[in-house]
Amino acid sequence: MRKFLSITAGLLFLWIALRTFQILLLPIETETVRHIVILYTNDVHGHLEPTSTSGGLAGMTHRWRKEGLGEGDRFLLLDGGDMWTGPVLSTYFQGESTVDVMNAIGYRAVALGNHDLDFGLETLRQRARQAHFPLLAANVRDKNGNPLDFLSPFTIIQVNHVRVGILGLTTNELLSDTQAEAAENLRLISYEEALREAAAQARSAGADLLVLISHLCQAEAYRLAPLAAEQGIAVLGGGHCHEIVNDTVNGTLLVQSGAFADGYIRVDVYFDLAAKRVVEMNATYRRNLPGKSDESIRSRIARWRAALPAELDQPIGYLRQPVGRESKEMARLLTLAWQSACPTAEIILATSRYIAQPVPAGPLTPATWLDILPTNNALLETFLTGKQIIQLIESQRPLYGGLLEKDGRYWLEDGTPLKLEARYRVVFPESVYIRYGLRELADLTITKCAQDWRQAIVDWLKSHPTSPEQPLDALLQEP
Repeated sequence: MRKFLSITAGLLFLWIALRTFQILLLPIETETVRHIVILYTNDVHGHLEPTSTSGGLAGMTHRWRKEGLGEGDRFLLLDGGDMWTGPVLSTYFQGESTVDVMNAIGYRAVALGNHDLDFGLETLRQRARQAHFPLLAANVRDKNGNPLDFLSPFTIIQVNHVRVGILGLTTNELLSDTQAEAAENLRLISYEEALREAAAQARSAGADLLVLISHLCQAEAYRLAPLAAEQGIAVLGGGHCHEIVNDTVNGTLLVQSGAFADGYIRVDVYFDLAAKRVVEMNATYRRNLPGKSDESIRSRIARWRAALPAELDQPIGYLRQPVGRESKEMARLLTLAWQSACPTAEIILATSRYIAQPVPAGPLTPATWLDILPTNNALLETFLTGKQIIQLIESQRPLYGGLLEKDGRYWLEDGTPLKLEARYRVVFPESVYIRYGLRELADLTITKCAQDWRQAIVDWLKSHPTSPEQPLDALLQEP
């Protein structure tokens, strides 16, 4: 025991010595050398409240207050997009609750994410007006090639006497991973063209230091890093792929903080105003484990939760075993519900990408389905040939129902073989129409057979009562 205590004390002393050495190596803030602290998140997806694995934005704010947020003007809160589309508290209010909380925390700029368009362009415009921070996306244009009135290519914010030019980019997947309305009404220019243009504009407007926030995955950020360095960009923040990144390429710091408010990146920048250059810069990823929450943010979130309708928590079914996002049981559940809402449908197609989480065991409520299917989607119906259906199944690996497969051959549920040249009524959510490129098939006639893919499930569950004694599980077995 004495030996163990001695080793432990020695390791503790070594850690303190190393931290002290690191601190001593940092520049000293002077009249010209200014210290800026960037706190960076991305893909929060409306995770406001603590969970079993994360402190949510309420816990994050408590940690930031302990680090000095709110004391002085050296802190800069930035986000890489996908602010909402997650738990019911964000989804039900279509991001309004999330923006309210981010305003209260003090975010200064956010890059546009593809899921920020999940409630449509007009709702995004409303959220942009509500926000106390600009929404940045230098590579987005309207269908005529003009900038949008609610997006900006860059902004300049003075932080501890440094004029920080913050540029924004969104993902090239914006038009294939969003609402049909957005895909039809927006256009994208290349990352490179947008970055050069925005960087030049920010420098002309008087920026001392350039930072890029984006909804770009790690691989895209690495490809863009040499150009970012050429443009004098000190930090490139990413998003979209829910990765944790902390690396330096050609002098540009690349960061990304994962997702769901599980953690954040702290970047300490020492900038010499006289020399117009970064003297020192380092970044650390910090977990946001469950624990204490900021009281003011927790109270604000509680007011939003109290505003949720009581009927969202009314039981409408019971499940004994969880149902996985990509499981046959999930496909069966969607098939039964969507064929009930669209009675002429023979086959359904879905993608697990837009199923946020498994169906949990226990009582099911309307709120359960807002958590599981957080995006807005109507159900669409069209005719596809057997050949087209098989090509989609083999190339996209969707969830599907109304079909049975064995050894690469397909039958309808009544035992009729799927014929390559025959046409079948197929139902799918709008997200599949965009994601799988169905809108590019010119000969398709699309009709809307149900307004809301979630409500179709809620209605079906209400019409098929289940309980702990007669759970939903029995109805989800393959025919």
